[in-house]
Amino acid sequence: KKCIDKIEEEKCFVDLLYADEELAIARENRRSTKTLIQGFSMGGEFLFITIPGEMFAEIGLEFKRRSYENGFKHIIISNYSNDYIGYIPIQRAFHLNTYETRLARWSRVTEDAEKIFLDKMTKLMNDLKL
Repeated sequence: KKCIDKIEEEKCFVDLLYADEELAIARENRRSTKTLIQGFSMGGEFLFITIPGEMFAEIGLEFKRRSYENGFKHIIISNYSNDYIGYIPIQRAFHLNTYETRLARWSRVTEDAEKIFLDKMTKLMNDLKL
C-alpha cells in the first residue's frame, strides 16, 4: 500500500508516522526493557502502588478489586512514576490497533503487558500484606 501520494489522508499520515517510529526502535536493537514497580502499605488498609507508564483503567480496576478482596480498603495507583514505558493497554485493545497499542517510542509493551503488570502488582500487594 502506498501512502506517499496520499500524505494528506489521515490514515496514510498515521501509517507513515508509525513506520518512522518502528524504524527508530529497530535501530535501537532493544529486545526488552527493565523497569520498576514499587509500593507500600500502611496499617494493612492503605495500599500505594507506582507504575512506570499510563495504565488502562481496566487494569487498575482489576487490581483494585484484587486489593479489596485481600483486605485493603484504600488503594492509590500512581502512573508515570520512576520511569516511562508508555501506555499499558489491556490485551484486547491490541486487536483494535489504536495508537496506544502500536509500537512506538511512547508505547513499547506487547499484548502480554496486562497480565505481566497485574501479576507483578498482585505479588507486590501480597508481599506488603501485614
